[in-house]
Amino acid sequence: MDITPKYVGIASGLMNAGSAVADIISPIAFGIIIDKTGNWSLPFYGSVALLVIGIFLTFLVVTPTY
Repeated sequence: MDITPKYVGIASGLMNAGSAVADIISPIAFGIIIDKTGNWSLPFYGSVALLVIGIFLTFLVVTPTY
């Protein structure tokens, strides 16, 4: 709501759609990775890596000044 005050509905809809797609793909990807490698920790390490990348990318978001 702070980043796009004019387009709050669109922004929240895109966030909800993105999380729904991630909810669908994540268990499938976890299963494929575990089947291929036999390692149960590897998908979780990948998830942590994506979260850390997301943390760094949030610092690149430029908020508009009004």
